[in-house]
Amino acid sequence: MSLAEPGKPYDSLGEWWYVDAPENRVRGRVSYVPAGTISLSLYCGREKLGSMHPELLHGQCGGREVTLMDVHYDAHSWAKGGIEETQFEAERLLIGEHFQRKDFTFSELSARFDQLENWIGHSPFDWKAIKHDHRHVAASFVAPEPTEVEVLPNGMRILFDPELSPGISG
Repeated sequence: MSLAEPGKPYDSLGEWWYVDAPENRVRGRVSYVPAGTISLSLYCGREKLGSMHPELLHGQCGGREVTLMDVHYDAHSWAKGGIEETQFEAERLLIGEHFQRKDFTFSELSARFDQLENWIGHSPFDWKAIKHDHRHVAASFVAPEPTEVEVLPNGMRILFDPELSPGISG
């Protein structure tokens, strides 16, 4: 699962439906503008949709599952060619999963950082090089101890548990 790529606009055409009515699908376009809003235009009238205040909407865009959360009705209009269009706005756009309710939790989240020292301005690892001769150098790396941070106000905890893995970057 992922959010729309941070800092980049997202725009995709797909099929949309209410969580409790997957058989009632309609075409629509979701778009996201960084530091802006998440909007969904459904190409149908209000009578086909039923409720105008869904908490969640499911979609299928570009072969990927999409969930919109905290959805609210925005407007109704007639698009070009006499097609009805119903617009919604949402607070969250999640790509890659259909959530059945909005109060979900992750049991685990994993992230990988390439060139971490460039992000934080120094290497978080202690290391030393041992020269054996003019052609051989050995290096010893020690990862820092795990660190747990609590992020307020929601009480979310983040555990930073670095793991060394061999790799060569160029």
